[in-house]
Amino acid sequence: MASNNKKKQKNMKASKKGVIITTLVVTVLALAAIAYIIYFTGLLPRVVPGMEVVKTAEDGSTSTIEKISVLEVNYHTRQVMSSYNISYEMWDEVADTVTGKTYGDYVLEIAADEIKNCVVINNAAEAAGYDDHGGARRYAEAMLENATMYAQFSNVTNDQYLAGIYGTGMTTRLFISCTERMALTSEYESFVQQFVNAPSNEQIQATFDENPGAFQKADFSYRLFQIGENDGQYATVEDAQAAADKVIATLDSSDELTAEVFADAVIDVVGEDSPELQGLQEGTTPYYYQNYANSMGYISVDVNDYVFAAENEAGAYTTIATENGVYVILVIDKYVDETSTYAYRVCSMYLVNNGGDFQAAVDAGNAFVANPTDALGFDQFVKENTVYPNEILTGGYYEGITEENFATSEADIDIAMFNWISDPARKEGDMTVLTSADQSTVRVVYFERCTPRWMQTCRTQARAALSQQWRSELFTENITYVISAEMIQKLTYGNR
Repeated sequence: MASNNKKKQKNMKASKKGVIITTLVVTVLALAAIAYIIYFTGLLPRVVPGMEVVKTAEDGSTSTIEKISVLEVNYHTRQVMSSYNISYEMWDEVADTVTGKTYGDYVLEIAADEIKNCVVINNAAEAAGYDDHGGARRYAEAMLENATMYAQFSNVTNDQYLAGIYGTGMTTRLFISCTERMALTSEYESFVQQFVNAPSNEQIQATFDENPGAFQKADFSYRLFQIGENDGQYATVEDAQAAADKVIATLDSSDELTAEVFADAVIDVVGEDSPELQGLQEGTTPYYYQNYANSMGYISVDVNDYVFAAENEAGAYTTIATENGVYVILVIDKYVDETSTYAYRVCSMYLVNNGGDFQAAVDAGNAFVANPTDALGFDQFVKENTVYPNEILTGGYYEGITEENFATSEADIDIAMFNWISDPARKEGDMTVLTSADQSTVRVVYFERCTPRWMQTCRTQARAALSQQWRSELFTENITYVISAEMIQKLTYGNR
């Protein structure tokens, strides 16, 4: 009996050992299968944060606003790499020998800043109750259609194509989510600039009054009597001043102050055989500048400041002594640019390359135009109906457009559109439906305003100031980001 018990115990031990081994094998295989699934589906890059957007309080403590997955970081880094023409082969190359930063470091920083911008502005949009009428989603779906086209060309699935660009784990759903978030940021910023930070006429005028010279153009003449040892230069500043004073004396005695009078006065001093006068194109008046804007910046700051100073009107003249010599300057005329500029909105209802039904687009456009609306109503119409993705982001808004912008186009629909917007009878809120003769394009156009170019420039600057204030208020709480570069490096695969 004792012998039988020993045999049974040995058999039981062998049986238990077999069970343990089997269990271990099954466990290892299960873990391997799980690891396989996790790796090849890219689960970790989808869920593990690659960066965090954080807010720092006055006491130095930080709190997380949002965690961003490795794959969403990759989405933005690819956009940055494409914009700056940087490849993965350049990732570890040193871009700045002083700091030691690589191209990869810079790409991650730019991408992270872009993500931070998206998070903060989209949160502001949500807080403001902004309704984009599904525009950002439509934009994302349009971008996916482009990706689908390339995937079909490459004979792979959408997910395979996207993973090859952004890394294993990128899917159609995640691509749409990332693109929609970025589109909403651009869309809301554009909305704020057009409707929230739209400067009033009083703000536009105040911008002009603050610094008229920034928006003016000028016709003027000037010449530097230079100090130096070369031929035609003067030994001392006193000698240069004496030469300049001779020009001033001529201007003092002239009944009319013109570019020709100024040129003759200088020529009397330097002589007709002066090298600077040789080879001038026939009909050219020396020392004369026309249609010069303050921002051009290719003349001396001393001359520029004098010409565009508010107190120096047409006919003002002076000399200015500098370490290089003495300038003599005559302001001949100052004016603003009255060229007509136009602001309008466009909803592209049909583009032949996008497919669709031409007549259905015409009918839909006419049905909309039949009922008056305002700019905000048209903005909604664009977001819901345009077949052109960029019009979703901007509401189809154009401003500062002049006849020059249409000059190079021979398309009949462009000619018709300019004729319509430039009609003196056009007024705010007017709408029309335009079609091309070959039935390749249908546009619904909404007219906003016609203003002179100088006023449009004032409007742009006033809006920029308001937008800058808006952005500074959004980022007052010291919002920054923390990048997990090592984690991004480890969890990015399948596209390098």
